[in-house]
Amino acid sequence: MGDAEGTATWADVHRLLRAEADEITDALVARFRAELPGFAALPEPMVRSGLRDHLMRAIDALADDPAHPDLLEMAATAATLRAAQGVPVDDVLRGWRMGATELWRRQQRIAAEIGIDVGEQLDAARFVLEGVDRALDAAIAGHREGLRRRDGPDAALRARLLRGLLLGTTTAADRDLLASGYRVGPDTPWRAVRARVDSDDEARLAEQALTAAGAALTARVDGEMLAIVPDGATPASPVPAGVGGAAGLAELPRSFAEAAAALATLTTFRRSGAATLDELGVEVAVATRPELGVRLAARYVAPLLATGVAGADVLGTVDTYLRSGLRVHRTAQALYVHPNTVRHRLRRFETQTGARLDDMAEVVGVWWALRHHEAHGDAG
Repeated sequence: MGDAEGTATWADVHRLLRAEADEITDALVARFRAELPGFAALPEPMVRSGLRDHLMRAIDALADDPAHPDLLEMAATAATLRAAQGVPVDDVLRGWRMGATELWRRQQRIAAEIGIDVGEQLDAARFVLEGVDRALDAAIAGHREGLRRRDGPDAALRARLLRGLLLGTTTAADRDLLASGYRVGPDTPWRAVRARVDSDDEARLAEQALTAAGAALTARVDGEMLAIVPDGATPASPVPAGVGGAAGLAELPRSFAEAAAALATLTTFRRSGAATLDELGVEVAVATRPELGVRLAARYVAPLLATGVAGADVLGTVDTYLRSGLRVHRTAQALYVHPNTVRHRLRRFETQTGARLDDMAEVVGVWWALRHHEAHGDAG
């Protein structure tokens, strides 16, 4: 496709097309999720992930060669990822055609607007169609490779290697295989992840989120999805997922233990999503030391629960008081009661439990007892 001196050129077309990349991405994400069931099952950020980059590379190929090896490799890589995420090959191919069609239509519109010759536009259309056919072939091959990696004999090997990393039992041969076959080198920091999955659907969604976060290895073991993700990656997990601290391969058992404690905290408080120990704070201690919570609840919660509804109101007021920074008026506003009502309930709590709410050590114990009661519904 030649350019004429002093007139509109295809370089102008592709420059203007690049300027519409964000708009194109938004339109395609909406269409994928509305029309393709395989993509509709994924979280929106996962669908968007990589799509804009793929579009920019496709525009570069339009400006050069739609059958360029880089574009064919991109089609194969993207399809491999979608296979790992559980997207059927039909949806992958339909999505590719949607994207190619959208780019072609916009290219033709821009070309017509800036005065590119009609004959050149037809030549460009044929040029694009040839590249699309080759890219679809590459996508099919990539999707097959993704299924092979996910479901083939390699899955058992990946599970064994992952367990070895997380338990600290890898051999020298395992470490060589990890570095050469899975790009998991000894000097790269990783984070262990433990996600709770109670069904096949939850396992599929958790694995999709972990794959999108760059997980090198994943395995489903005894009701959990285990993985390692690169340092800095945060999986958009739809299920409770504890994330350990960054560690080299030798320290991954420590990261795994941290992930276990984070997951225990999330499940104790019935929360979803991914979280680290730092994000969960002192609630980790409540979740991992239930025997202490039982003793504290027996002292600070049980006496009020024994008095029925009025005692439950007192406990609710104390809890709100602690969450309100020990401010009586702020507590009253939150509960829509008079400040004197708050003061009366706080005095009743102190009388029945022997606690002093002006003693910070006792305040911590009361908070712990209330969090234990929130999580377990008992008073020791």
